[in-house]
Amino acid sequence: LHLLVGTGDGLVLSFHADEATGALSHRRVFCMGLQPPRLSTFRSGSEEHVFVAGGRPAIFRSGDAESGRLAILPVNLGHVTNFATFEASPLAGLAVVLADGRLSVGEMEDIRRVHIR
Repeated sequence: LHLLVGTGDGLVLSFHADEATGALSHRRVFCMGLQPPRLSTFRSGSEEHVFVAGGRPAIFRSGDAESGRLAILPVNLGHVTNFATFEASPLAGLAVVLADGRLSVGEMEDIRRVHIR
């Protein structure tokens, strides 16, 4: 289980949280730009991920269950200010992104291949 915290100076802090005790460990710091990042959860298949909007947008996802590591996938869309996904049919699986003043809609097929047009 991971805890992600966005700060006002553009950082995202990551902690590993022990589910039994609530203890936090393995603190990591990621610089996502100079403005506060906006964190949004979404589902891709059966997995839940976090989209981090900001100057350096990225997708945070759990790696394999054995290592418990966090994988960070950069998103090449410029400065993303908002992100949302549709969960209701017939639009389920589509993502909406506001980047550089342009609204884009794309499909989230495989989390390792994000297609947003």
